[in-house]
Amino acid sequence: MAKKAIRESKSAAIRAYKENNPAAGPTAIAEALSKEGMKVTPAFVSTVLSNARRKSRRGKRKAGRKPGRPASTGGERGLVIGAAAFATTRCVGAIVYIGASMYRELG
Repeated sequence: MAKKAIRESKSAAIRAYKENNPAAGPTAIAEALSKEGMKVTPAFVSTVLSNARRKSRRGKRKAGRKPGRPASTGGERGLVIGAAAFATTRCVGAIVYIGASMYRELG
């Protein structure tokens, strides 16, 4: 069985052409490579160039979000506010359950 000649990949050919012709757009690159015998669409050229740009930016990315202020540990003030909120919630729940007029009588 005859061996096929080893040929440069389409992606490598696109990158090489873009390196030699920086002003060429995807359509021009696709047409030029088609004349050399490679079947390449402008969409594929755009994908290859986009991926190359994305990979070149990897080292330049900033870190994630900066840390905000630490979460509250509760503390004494937090417990007092929490207890008041809990008591208020219980009162509202009782009013809803037994009715406002009955709640006032029990008051």
